[in-house]
Amino acid sequence: MKVYHGSYIKVDKIDLSKCKPNKDFGKGFYVTKFRNHAEEWARIIGEKYGTDGFVSEFEFYESDFTKSICKIKHFDAYNEEWLDFVVENRDKKSETPTYEIVMISEPIIEKLIVDFNFDEEKATNLFFDSDTYSKLSDTELKLYEKNWAEVYQLLLNELNIINAP
Repeated sequence: MKVYHGSYIKVDKIDLSKCKPNKDFGKGFYVTKFRNHAEEWARIIGEKYGTDGFVSEFEFYESDFTKSICKIKHFDAYNEEWLDFVVENRDKKSETPTYEIVMISEPIIEKLIVDFNFDEEKATNLFFDSDTYSKLSDTELKLYEKNWAEVYQLLLNELNIINAP
């Protein structure tokens, strides 16, 4: 599949030594399946560094990495393990192990696509731009403790989509 990386400079080759630490999922090279997300990030980061920003495109085959010696962390849900991982990576004193690849399955986006025939981009934007998503890391609300179906229902309520199939 094609993946995209938004930056203030053109990136032809991935070099993990140039990646900054203490990001949500650790020091790493962040990509997305959605070109428009990479374009938006390129615009934002480009403004910060006084450039137009660049979107780099790469081919990614998960099977190439699962058979290799890369350390891979895979999350099937937003849960306490996911939240702990994010918090530890943001902590500048943390010694959290680095993973070359962090993958997050997104059943909520997949369900929006199936239930409402949204395209992947629209479903992704609806979820990641929602208050429901932003509340997932709130340690007082503990939304991350709910299963994905409960979070999905909260999202539907927020979006005023009541009659889910």
